[in-house]
Amino acid sequence: MRIAVPNKGRLHEPTLSLLERAGLHVEETADRQLYADTVDPEVTVLFARAADIPEYVSDGAADLGVTGLDQAAES
Repeated sequence: MRIAVPNKGRLHEPTLSLLERAGLHVEETADRQLYADTVDPEVTVLFARAADIPEYVSDGAADLGVTGLDQAAES
């Protein structure tokens, strides 16, 4: 499963914290990385601009996405 999360902004840290509480520790290794592994080998995190996340989910590039309601409504 690939989860798209904002790469910066006010939702970045809360989203990583949510994943952590769900048992999916995200292994960030670089400042500008595009992908990160989690403790679950079947789950990968995709870092993307919040505005692009709805399109990634729609196109199948991500199975799940976390973004703001405003971004989802605009797409």
